[in-house]
Amino acid sequence: MTGNHTIAVVKGKEEYDTLKESLGNVICDVNALIQEGSMMVDGQKVTLDFYLGGDYKVNTTFKSVK
Repeated sequence: MTGNHTIAVVKGKEEYDTLKESLGNVICDVNALIQEGSMMVDGQKVTLDFYLGGDYKVNTTFKSVK
């Protein structure tokens, strides 16, 4: 499995509270994977890289930048 993969799509207002509520479980899971740095896929250890995608407004909202 290579390339980029979408892990969530949120339909709602582009504001911090919407993202926090909609992505709460996803954020916890991704944070755990970031801490680990790898995962097992079909019996092989795969090193993980993470990139935050989205437009500028979503990224600044997600990071609480004003």
